[in-house]
Amino acid sequence: MTQTPPNRQKILQNRIAAVCVLVFCVAVASAIFINVQPPHAQENLPTESLPQTTDNTQASYPSTDTRAVAATPKSKAGGVETIEKNDKALYIGLRKPSPSEIRQSLPEAAGKPALLMFHSKYCFDCKKMRPIIDKLMPEYTGITFLEFDILSDTKAHPAVFNTFKPVTVPVLVFITPDSKIQNVLYNFQNEAAIRNALKPLEDTKQDS
Repeated sequence: MTQTPPNRQKILQNRIAAVCVLVFCVAVASAIFINVQPPHAQENLPTESLPQTTDNTQASYPSTDTRAVAATPKSKAGGVETIEKNDKALYIGLRKPSPSEIRQSLPEAAGKPALLMFHSKYCFDCKKMRPIIDKLMPEYTGITFLEFDILSDTKAHPAVFNTFKPVTVPVLVFITPDSKIQNVLYNFQNEAAIRNALKPLEDTKQDS
């Protein structure tokens, strides 16, 4: 039986070791790639997995996060759909104001259902959602629509921004006639999502 020369055997061992190291590196890289997901891959995470905040505090919510948080329809009472509110999720990017604070900062919406929109002219999602808002609001004439640019309107409307303290855009805040927040939608929302939130808000006008 022929034997492999010592130097050739050493070279063969080095090659085998190099292959093993390469396989290990590929395995580690694959595990990291699988576990680290881009923000858009997390859009459908349950609200329980989102960062939480306590009432009346400003949440730390990055504007690049694309997850949407909203109250969800749960049941019907007297033919009117009600909303199950999870405060910690609902106010993840917004301060939770009291009804009196809302009335003082938004007197034009007092006693009426209102949709409050925070946006920015530099925000891509805001621009993308604008045609949807422009289409829907004429259909809901009983809902007062108010909008504020977080860059250009802060000085002109300090009470509004001190009351709500939005930390991301776009934000849609659905306010009932008794100045309570019924629902909040964050980031880009399609027509169906906004319409589903507007319908329960419109129904509050009939109850008031």
